[in-house]
Amino acid sequence: LLEKTGRHYIRFKTRSENDRFVFLWHFLFRLMQLILIIFSDGLFGFVTRDLHASPVQALGSLATAMNEQSQYFVNYLILSTSFETLIELAQGGSMVRHWIVHRVVTMEAKSRRALNKLNTAPSLQYGDIMPLFIYPFMISMVYHVTVPVVSLFSALFFYVAAKVYAHQALLICAQKYEGGGQHMYMLHRLVLTTLYV
Repeated sequence: LLEKTGRHYIRFKTRSENDRFVFLWHFLFRLMQLILIIFSDGLFGFVTRDLHASPVQALGSLATAMNEQSQYFVNYLILSTSFETLIELAQGGSMVRHWIVHRVVTMEAKSRRALNKLNTAPSLQYGDIMPLFIYPFMISMVYHVTVPVVSLFSALFFYVAAKVYAHQALLICAQKYEGGGQHMYMLHRLVLTTLYV
């Protein structure tokens, strides 16, 4: 009875069903997006024509088309490194809210509760942050062997993201929820699925 009550309380505290739902569906969405981008540009017809002529030539055309799509993914990694992580570091939304309260609306017009809410530290929600790392990880796993340049940009993304989110976790955000390792099993399954894909 105590174990069941504890599990119910921890599940309520961590909101693990919500995070798991977002995490799983975001992973499936990004996986389908990766497959559709790789197989775009009329590749289906090209592979089926080559498949009837020669299966070896079909595999060669598939590998060539995958490598041609790598430029899109390099551009995505560059934009993710420069915008997603650095916008998180800049805390632009918080700065705009503070500017509006201090410059446009006077502080006397705000209630004490609104001012306290404005001054509370944000929290890092893993359901919001972890999906940002899924797609660059999938890109690096798919293109690591065939296009090694992608690995360089992927490593740069993870290096900058590690620095930014370590800064956010240590100095800016205050954690409200403890996961208790609930996401580790799902993250492990998704990493292995990505490696197999």
